[in-house]
Amino acid sequence: MTTALEELLAKLNAMPPEKLEAARKIAAPARKLAFIPSPGPQTAAYYSKADILLFGGEPGGGKTGLLIGLALNQHDRSLIVRKQFADVQGVVDNAKAIVGKSDGFVGGGRPLYRKPDGGVIHFEGVADNDSFDTGKQGNPHDFIGIDEGAQLSEATIRLLVGWNRSRNKDQRCRMVIATNPPVDTVGDWMAEFFGPWLDPKHPNPAEHGELRWFIIGPKGNSMEVNGPEAVVIDGEEYNPHSRT
Repeated sequence: MTTALEELLAKLNAMPPEKLEAARKIAAPARKLAFIPSPGPQTAAYYSKADILLFGGEPGGGKTGLLIGLALNQHDRSLIVRKQFADVQGVVDNAKAIVGKSDGFVGGGRPLYRKPDGGVIHFEGVADNDSFDTGKQGNPHDFIGIDEGAQLSEATIRLLVGWNRSRNKDQRCRMVIATNPPVDTVGDWMAEFFGPWLDPKHPNPAEHGELRWFIIGPKGNSMEVNGPEAVVIDGEEYNPHSRT
């Protein structure tokens, strides 16, 4: 049986020299990346334009790797969280495996990774770390990755959304919620928060990857709006975020 690698090599060998050289130039930047997403859902999520993205699946589906890869490649100041601080070490170990070395990693009660380009990735537990509510609140992070989001309450997610910002106007800000299927009622909020994708009875269902725009309305409820333009309700202006 011919393997995928053998098929790829055969296609490359059959290319005219000028096209092969063009392919090399296109691929060259990827050689400098610490992380390259796997083909399929992980690549689709990696390149999604959504402000808030839900990336679900079974264990081993590349969810934690996606969070780390985005923090390494696309963002300056990142925060990756788990519910329990005891579980953060597994995320840090995963990051070390992707980076390929331990240089730049700082352990202890507030683990982080100082990237060679000057950026930083903070790793945090949100349930049993006393510094969580105050230590990062005024500290902007242009990427927030949530590992096992179904274990967290909607109130915690909304708190983190408020921290997702950057002092650099050219830096993209985004949040990715990676999760296995919920095992209790804590993650029930997802059914409404991502209703167009998760609710089979939703009146206006959405395709996976399709962007929809939402605000948190005056009553604290999630409201879908027509696009990214600011919405005024009772004299109050609301700025939508895209979800998928």
